[in-house]
Amino acid sequence: MPEGFEWTMTHAFFADMGGFILETSDEVPFPLDAKQVHYLVTKGYLDPSMVCVEKEHIDDKNKSDTPVRVITSFQIAWFTLSCIGRKVQHLAITTLELTTLGFILCTFATSFYWIHKPSDVNTAITVTTRTRPSNASDAEGANGTRITLACILQEAEDARSREPYFNSPLDFVSRREWWWTKFWSYALNIVRITLGFSGKKARPWQRIPNDNFPKLSSRATAILFFFNLGFPGFTIAAWDFHFPSHVERLLWRISSVGLPGCLVAFFCWQNFVWQILPALEKHYPWWFAAKRHVPETERAPGWCGAKQLWYKTVAKMRNIGAEKDPNLDMPAKAVIPLFTISAFYCIFRYYTLLEDFLALRALPSSAYATVEWAQMIPHW
Repeated sequence: MPEGFEWTMTHAFFADMGGFILETSDEVPFPLDAKQVHYLVTKGYLDPSMVCVEKEHIDDKNKSDTPVRVITSFQIAWFTLSCIGRKVQHLAITTLELTTLGFILCTFATSFYWIHKPSDVNTAITVTTRTRPSNASDAEGANGTRITLACILQEAEDARSREPYFNSPLDFVSRREWWWTKFWSYALNIVRITLGFSGKKARPWQRIPNDNFPKLSSRATAILFFFNLGFPGFTIAAWDFHFPSHVERLLWRISSVGLPGCLVAFFCWQNFVWQILPALEKHYPWWFAAKRHVPETERAPGWCGAKQLWYKTVAKMRNIGAEKDPNLDMPAKAVIPLFTISAFYCIFRYYTLLEDFLALRALPSSAYATVEWAQMIPHW
């Protein structure tokens, strides 16, 4: 980077949001993420000055960002103080207000980690590759040709650069699928198949999707798990709240326990499938090989045919995407358990949302009272 210029977290967010578009002579323009920008600059394919955008210039593209955050912060603070005041004065709090507090918790966490993130990228910056000299006397490359994408892929040390890509020609630089992206893509494919969508996408992609999840560190995963548990924690707080009927209270209690239970089961099972099980197979390969092999004397009639049918079924279940991207293959041991847990989570979640509004039909009288702030001010 030029002397005196600092690449900040805001620049990285800007790039990951599709702020830079690469234009070459042998490929249609496509967006670059932060790692791809770094790769092209460090390898000398991109002039650093092209991505040295002043932070003020990025902020200028998002003039509405600060006022929106300020207004939202005041709204969140006032609502939270009102709920605390109602609790102090022994006034009823509705389940809808508790659910809103859960959303506030998630909003707080999101805003904290996105403090350097621009609100949106309406206009991307187009960058082009450097020009290489056509001969030894043309040191500055004035009469040369621009570096092509084919040249970048050919000179790459990563063997994946020669493989077919599914998102961007520079997938080999930054694409790292992990258990959550595989699960999320599989879930979207279920929705796609259910609604009858084709699922075909343009190659290379013309925008970086909003659900492009970078791989989280162990620490970040632990923090995410904490906030995920914090949200259903507010439903447990309504354990002894007033409900219009005994059945609704029972269903609420079942859902309030089921939500964190599903989260714990989900994280435990994914950890078993993607981390513990591979480690066991690595250290005890002989045991897993013996479990897969069935002696001929113990095989029932039609065993081979049933086994082949089972393998074909499992192979189809591993990847139901329209493009059959091998990077998104799901382990067979993860598909049914994780989506069963997710189905129960959705049922519990939908019920709590539904009950938030159903409970409004029969609220206790104190739910209509307002907080007397004057009573909370010390008097001498």
